[in-house]
Amino acid sequence: MSDITPYTGSDVAAPAEGSGATFVQLAARTARLSAAALALKHEMGKLQKHMENNADTAMRVAELAGQAEVDQSHTAMIQETGLAFREVANASGELAQTADRVEQASREFRDAHDAQYRPGYEVNQASAYQQPKPGFFRR
Repeated sequence: MSDITPYTGSDVAAPAEGSGATFVQLAARTARLSAAALALKHEMGKLQKHMENNADTAMRVAELAGQAEVDQSHTAMIQETGLAFREVANASGELAQTADRVEQASREFRDAHDAQYRPGYEVNQASAYQQPKPGFFRR
């Protein structure tokens, strides 16, 4: 089926109280979010195509059933099934678009975060002395 697994919360260690997420933790989390959103987008795209094919097939079967003079109640049920497939296709398309927006927003956030905090992070990593928190010198 799918290799997307549900988030259980156990794979991300909570930061210590008051420390917030570190630069590296936040970068990793946004990278995982971006990757998961991209995977969801692709899975929903595949589901959408599959459901559209099923809807088309159901409508063709309903048409053939009508030509074969199958009982109207059966033909109506086949058509309802085709419409249900179409609704799933539309909903999965909407979810794919939403996942695309989430992936794009997380990538933009990661880029902005990196531009803002990487220089200070690198200075802090290279220094033997404790550095002030980001924003300390700004007023």
